[in-house]
Amino acid sequence: MDADPARAARRPRPAILLQDLSDPTNSPATAGATEPKSPRRSPFPGAFRRRGALAKKLLTWKQTRYSFLGNKGADMSAKPKPIAALDSHVGFWLRFVSNQVSHAFSLKTQARGVTVAEWVVMRELYDGALRPTDLAERMGMTRGAISKLADRLLDKKLIARAAVAGDQRAQILSLTAAGRALTPELAALADMNDEDFFGHLSPSEREAIKAAMKEIVRRRELKAVPLD
Repeated sequence: MDADPARAARRPRPAILLQDLSDPTNSPATAGATEPKSPRRSPFPGAFRRRGALAKKLLTWKQTRYSFLGNKGADMSAKPKPIAALDSHVGFWLRFVSNQVSHAFSLKTQARGVTVAEWVVMRELYDGALRPTDLAERMGMTRGAISKLADRLLDKKLIARAAVAGDQRAQILSLTAAGRALTPELAALADMNDEDFFGHLSPSEREAIKAAMKEIVRRRELKAVPLD
């Protein structure tokens, strides 16, 4: 060792002693050590983020009853609203009665060799001859439908077709003698059918039913005559 203190103070010290020894990286133990490698990153970071977001939405869907599309799910615990019973509708009772009345009258007319539709045509012609177009308008039917009914009644010789004087292209329909004799008998069957179904009602009750039905026809502007 150098015995001269002044000379020793002037001697340069190692560089490590002049640095901040509080920094562990500057310690002799870490001198020459390599820096730790950073963790390897995924080449598809976006895919993992999207997968994580989707999983989060799926986990919260059951609790919030929201689908992952953002639409509110149905509350399965809610009870369905009650629906009206069949017999709570006025139309149900109208059909109930009307079907029976119509079927019973149809059997009565068929026993006399005509249908209900044919009977309606005969009843219209009973008051006087009519052109097919006028008959179609009164019954709320097409000219083609009237022509088919007229052809059937012509085959049964219950009506006749004749040309209108002064217009050979126009035709007029009228009852034959056989048709005129049969029409009142069919009308009596209609009266009998009404009595079978409505005879137990008082006159005022029957009038009330007819008035209610007429009001519906007027309000709805119904034109077609029932044929079934």
